[in-house]
Amino acid sequence: MKKVTFAIIGAILGLPLSYYFQSNMVQSKVGGIGGYLENFGDVVSNSDLLGNVVLSVVVFALVGGVIGYFVDENESKNTKLGDQMLNSSGLNQNAGKQTNFCPSCGGKIEDKETQFCESCGTKF
Repeated sequence: MKKVTFAIIGAILGLPLSYYFQSNMVQSKVGGIGGYLENFGDVVSNSDLLGNVVLSVVVFALVGGVIGYFVDENESKNTKLGDQMLNSSGLNQNAGKQTNFCPSCGGKIEDKETQFCESCGTKF
């Protein structure tokens, strides 16, 4: 899900950052990124400059999508690793289903409330 979020953020950031994709003539005429944003309507109305704006939006959206992809992958790996550690340590096992063994004969005792071993009759 972070892929989409980062792609949208990248596309939104691509609008003001398209200033850096414009020619030196446009950059010097508007006088910086603040002036570029003030005159953004004039820049977009010029069809020759519109391509640079669209290009920057697409590039930054792709960059944001790639960053989001790697963030998603990293989170899924951390989640899988955490689940493996829980499974191997036994922390997520249900205590009610725990299997005990008789100290005398080694027979399985599945009910925690049992007072006698069914195999040898040892009292617990």
